[in-house]
Amino acid sequence: MSSDYDQQKYGGDQPSSDEPQGGSGQEAAFYALVGRALVDPAFRDQLRGGDPTAALKSLGIEPTREMVDAMGQAMGEVDRLSKHFGDVQAAT
Repeated sequence: MSSDYDQQKYGGDQPSSDEPQGGSGQEAAFYALVGRALVDPAFRDQLRGGDPTAALKSLGIEPTREMVDAMGQAMGEVDRLSKHFGDVQAAT
C-alpha cells in the first residue's frame, strides 16, 4: 500500500507542497521517457531521428526545439546504457 508521500511524489493526484504545480506530471513523463528509451529499441530509433517529436508527444510531453535537440545529442549515451541492460523488454 502506498503512502500519501508516495502518491504525491510518484505521480499521485496532488503535487507535494514543495513542488510547483505540474511538477509531478513532468517528472513522471521524464521517467517514462528514460525507461522506455532504455528498453525499447524501436522507440530509441524514433527518438534518434525517426520522429522524435511524435515519440515525445506519445508520452504526453510537449517538446520544444531545444528538448528535441538535446534528445538527439543524448541518444549515443542512451544506446550505450541500454546495452548494459541486455535483453530487458518493456512490460506490455
